[in-house]
Amino acid sequence: KVYATAGSGTVNGKKDDRVGVEIDFWETYADGGITDEVAKAAAEKFRSIFNELDEILGNQEYLLPEGLSVLDIAWFIYANRLGLAGYPIGRLHPNLGKWYERMEQMPEIAKEIELPPPVRENFAATRAEHRAEGMHLEAVAGL
Repeated sequence: KVYATAGSGTVNGKKDDRVGVEIDFWETYADGGITDEVAKAAAEKFRSIFNELDEILGNQEYLLPEGLSVLDIAWFIYANRLGLAGYPIGRLHPNLGKWYERMEQMPEIAKEIELPPPVRENFAATRAEHRAEGMHLEAVAGL
């Protein structure tokens, strides 16, 4: 609420035309979380894109034929976040899953994604609770 009333409304000195959309999203999220419909739509979009990446990785070690690039780092971040949310990367996209495992073994990456024990335990407990209630991403999105 503070940003909505006191924020600058600009990005890099230019009017932010999306500020209303962003505020609506975060207010909706704060009020009710992510709806099943939103989760399903997002999972479908990522599944489609991950299928493309999986095909690419069936023929080469990294997303670009030249080798490891910023593209790998960017997609790794998405894959990591979706994995934390319960997206079954390796099951649905075996080549992408192997790529992910290679990436997460790199010390420079491993140290950046390591969750502090209390956060890791909270994630595990929440995911176990959601799975027991049938409210996990795989069930909601039909993965």
